Amino acid sequence: MTTPTGFDQWIGYILEDEGPEVNISPDEPGGISCYGVSLLALADYNRAMSLPKPVAADVSSMTVNRAETFYAWFLSDLMLDQQTAAVAYRLADITVNIGQVGAAHALCLATGIWPLSDQVTPALCTAAKALDQKQLICALSAVWIGLKYGSGTPVGAGWTHYGHGWTNRRNAAHSRALGLISVPLAANHISLGRAS
Repeated sequence: MTTPTGFDQWIGYILEDEGPEVNISPDEPGGISCYGVSLLALADYNRAMSLPKPVAADVSSMTVNRAETFYAWFLSDLMLDQQTAAVAYRLADITVNIGQVGAAHALCLATGIWPLSDQVTPALCTAAKALDQKQLICALSAVWIGLKYGSGTPVGAGWTHYGHGWTNRRNAAHSRALGLISVPLAANHISLGRAS
């Protein structure tokens, strides 16, 4: 059981933002998705758990509990228990939007670490904890919106269509993260690592 100051406290924000609607869009990089869990990502999870390959119906019937179980696995490599609740939530939200490598890059950019790391490391966690947490949240939010803007081809191509939604998501996550600044993050099940 997790503590209320950990994963259980902020995973609801992510599920609320991603929503229960089934997303079938040509712009969805992982195929059909629900609660932000795409068919491609669910296939990775099922493979890791030695479960059958999922089909679209498995995504369209996604429940909150199944989404939480997926995210506990999906976020487990990020060392979120080594961060404050504010940074853990902000980094988790970024990961859901741009993937684990993208989130590691965002944390590197926000902390001024070079070269960019493709994964969250103990050294990167130490650098993040050494910074003023409000400033770090501001930097993460700025980096994320910049990465979203630059994600199209050509750069900025998706901004006209998605910029308003991206900005709203950034503002909501930023505000929530600032509200979690004083909350420590106790060890919880997202730190246990993935099944191989």
